[in-house]
Amino acid sequence: MTEFRKWWGWISACGTQPEFHEHFNRKIILGNRIAALAGVIVIVFSIFYKDYPAQLFTYLSSSVFCFLFILLNYLGLVKFSRLFFMLSVPVFVVIGASMAPESVKSAQKIALIATITIPLVLFGISEMRPMVLGIVWTVGCFVAFDYLDFKEIALPDSHAMTPKVVEYVCATVSFSMFIATYIYLQKLNVNAEDQLKTLLQKSNEQKDEIEVQNEKLEVINRNLNIRALSAELNPHFLYNSLNSVQHFLSINDKTSSLNYLSKFGRLIRQFIDYSDDGVIPLSDELKLLKYYLELESLRFESMFTYSLEVEEELLLHNIFVPLLLVQIHIENAILHGLMNKQGDRSLKVTFRKEEETMLCVIEDNGIGREASSRVRRVQHKEHQSKGIEISTKRLNLMYPHMISSDLVNIVDLYDESRLPAGTRVRIRIPFEII
Repeated sequence: MTEFRKWWGWISACGTQPEFHEHFNRKIILGNRIAALAGVIVIVFSIFYKDYPAQLFTYLSSSVFCFLFILLNYLGLVKFSRLFFMLSVPVFVVIGASMAPESVKSAQKIALIATITIPLVLFGISEMRPMVLGIVWTVGCFVAFDYLDFKEIALPDSHAMTPKVVEYVCATVSFSMFIATYIYLQKLNVNAEDQLKTLLQKSNEQKDEIEVQNEKLEVINRNLNIRALSAELNPHFLYNSLNSVQHFLSINDKTSSLNYLSKFGRLIRQFIDYSDDGVIPLSDELKLLKYYLELESLRFESMFTYSLEVEEELLLHNIFVPLLLVQIHIENAILHGLMNKQGDRSLKVTFRKEEETMLCVIEDNGIGREASSRVRRVQHKEHQSKGIEISTKRLNLMYPHMISSDLVNIVDLYDESRLPAGTRVRIRIPFEII
């Protein structure tokens, strides 16, 4: 039994190649099996006609043609062998039937009809042209069936099996071929559906992987942009701080210069510690702001008052905020709002929790944005600092799900007489992100 399986496997695989598509190899295997079975069955039938040379020769020739199909596949002539087998089978059926007794000819037409399954199995819908050719060829042989009649070598009725038995045999063979073809095609459909499901699953998995990779790339790109914008803010901050040092040195105030440089050193150290990360714990950001406000107060000789208030609940959490989150707005309030005003100058910075966000409010009682713009025009300082613009862009990148106006909102303040009374900046950072 093991040897039979070995030989059966070898015969089935003749002509298959690893580089061929699985579906194509399956057609070759099925063709080899059909040819082998048909060849053996025909040899068995030929024994009953050993006393009739014409019929014996016809049956043996058809058997040889069946095995020739397997040989051609073995030699690598796969395409030719399938066409050869498809076209030769109906011809041999017609020739054999024309030599049969008159009483069973009509029954053998059923066997000829069954050969239409061969192009369906060997080629199928994936190879439309040869399949259609085989169907047309089989129909042509069916039409020619009634016109071929070799009376001089036909078998007499006395030798043949009864018409009823022949009809049953032909019907059984034909029905079996149709059922086998149907099962085969259904199996192909199931396999195709399974392959399609597998491909769709792989496609969805690849799509998910691509989406994950795109999200990672988007995060990386956003972080790079954030760092780039932070890098633009850093020299801006250092430049303004060094201007203050230059101011004290220019007026030859050594005591104030040393005091300023001492505070400036602490500020720079704090700043450098977090400059690479781009974010800083809220507690350290508050220290940095305190150093900065002390420096600005020294620089402007305490010409303005300031307060820095933090809601205690915020300090209970390990909250991280963007580095220099509010410094640029404080700088803007001092330089353009308070220093252009006469009289009382005050700045108030508060941090508090509001719903699911941390809210920072920077409020000054300066001259307001409109008056500040007029002052710059008079002083021919048309260039507007890009610090606030860069800071806003950075926040938009860090919190893309929030509306820009919700992140940073700047409002002009007015007194009861509708005169400018300062500016209020509201910066909101979501808790779920920080």
